[in-house]
Amino acid sequence: MSRIRQSSINAVVIVFLSASLPLLLLGSYTIKRCMEELKAAADEERKSFVMRSSMNDSSDFLTDQACAFATTYEKASLSAFCAAATEVAARNAAIAATTMKWESGEERQALEKAEMAAGEITASELRSVKLAAEAVGMAKSELPPIAAAFELSPSDEALGKSGKLERARELVFGAEHWEAKRRAEKAADEFLGLAQKRAEERIKVVRDEADRALLLVMVVYLFVFLTGLAIMALVYWLTVLPVRHYIQTLSASDLGNVYPELKPVGSAELVELARVINLRRAQRLRAERAFNDTELRLKTNLFMMPLGALETDGDNKVLSWNPAAEKIFGFTAEEVLGRDLLSLIVPERLRDEVGEVIAQLNRGIVVDKHINANLRKDGSEIVCEWYNTPLEDSTGAFLGWASIIKDITEERAEADKLLYLSRHDPLTGLLNRRSLQEKLDEETLRNKRSRGSFATIMLDIDKFKRFNDQHGHEYGDEVLKSVARVMTATVRATDSVGRWGGEEFLILLPETDLAGGIELAEKIRVRIEESNFPYKDSELKLTVTAGVAVCLDPEESVDNCIRRADEALLSGKARGRNRVEGS
Repeated sequence: MSRIRQSSINAVVIVFLSASLPLLLLGSYTIKRCMEELKAAADEERKSFVMRSSMNDSSDFLTDQACAFATTYEKASLSAFCAAATEVAARNAAIAATTMKWESGEERQALEKAEMAAGEITASELRSVKLAAEAVGMAKSELPPIAAAFELSPSDEALGKSGKLERARELVFGAEHWEAKRRAEKAADEFLGLAQKRAEERIKVVRDEADRALLLVMVVYLFVFLTGLAIMALVYWLTVLPVRHYIQTLSASDLGNVYPELKPVGSAELVELARVINLRRAQRLRAERAFNDTELRLKTNLFMMPLGALETDGDNKVLSWNPAAEKIFGFTAEEVLGRDLLSLIVPERLRDEVGEVIAQLNRGIVVDKHINANLRKDGSEIVCEWYNTPLEDSTGAFLGWASIIKDITEERAEADKLLYLSRHDPLTGLLNRRSLQEKLDEETLRNKRSRGSFATIMLDIDKFKRFNDQHGHEYGDEVLKSVARVMTATVRATDSVGRWGGEEFLILLPETDLAGGIELAEKIRVRIEESNFPYKDSELKLTVTAGVAVCLDPEESVDNCIRRADEALLSGKARGRNRVEGS
């Protein structure tokens, strides 16, 4: 089924608005133009009425002034008449120019007829004024220009003074004059009637046109309103209701169906949106199933692996603890989850050191390997090898850290034992010759840096071969061990004692001069001499001879220093044994 697209609705709205707007503009423009036409028609009607009133008023004023002058012969009346006549002439000239603008020929003819009648009256009155002025003896120069310029007919010129006065009064008071004024007023009223009729017709036409324009605007507005309602209903049906349906579907999903499938409804775009969401839902569910399978396998591996595994949050609180960790530390998962790891399994003396490692992990720094002592639940200490890494989410934000732990207590003990055996004499427990050589090399380097001195004591049990042959090798071994115990108990903590070979022992004394070396060697010799060494049911006595050499020159080799101590030892042997000789 083909569905309506939102873009199609948008296109219809655009076309509809594009079509409606010109119609509204046309109607508005027509109404505006009609208002202007009505105003123009009213102005013309008012001008026609003013023109008619002006014509009548001017004619009456001229007649009054002409009558007054013909009776009183006052110059003021003459001047007022001439001024008004000049103004009327100017007005008539303006009217003559305006007549070309009238649309009606009949109206123009009526105006011309009224103007002609008014002009005849003015000419008659001007003639009366001129006759009266000449009759009273006014010179031409005394007359206003319009009166001076008026020419009398020869018959008027031929009249005497009394004849001119009589003729002047007849012109303004006679029946012909007033009949002419009535004709002029009738012509002006006819012009006004025609002008009003034309204005009314024009107003009617304009009003009809304005009504049609208003009707058009109202129809368009109504069409816009109804169409807008229809479009709103369509949009509500195709967009709002489907979106509300999608929201309700997504909001109503329970924990077992976090990603519900959407039923495609509404416009083509919303149907496509539902299809894409459903597609992503299917992909997400497949990815989650794969993730859950992977997580299950990982958990299985963690629970089955022989190494301890744990995770913490950013506050070092335990989040996970596998069975191997339970076996290593003795705590069950229920006992450690949510507890601080540092205070739980780290000895107090090591918490600063291990705390620094944890601080590095909390800063996102990988500490891939660290070995330290740990506490078990029963309080015993074990040695563990830790492999650590920070944990981050997909945005790179720090979550905590994880560790793999291996209990290396037995391995460390075995390694320490092997290391001990590789560096110590198996019989006496003293340093062996290799370890002594390393100590001597280290002391030589230190002596070169500090420009100090060190002493060496070469000690040998007197007549040990004969003693060994006489009493047996087993007792000889016991003697060697007893002598070793005496030397170890006598030397300083900074000194190094070792078996150099057979019954010979070498003692290294750092920061010691010749006198100090001889003093210590003599103390050892005396203690051995005063000691009793059990043999079967009796006790035996032993003596030792020692040679002491001090190394003062940083450039002197270790071998040369030992050689000088050995030479001092031999010198002591040669001088009777049981003595200390210095070199």
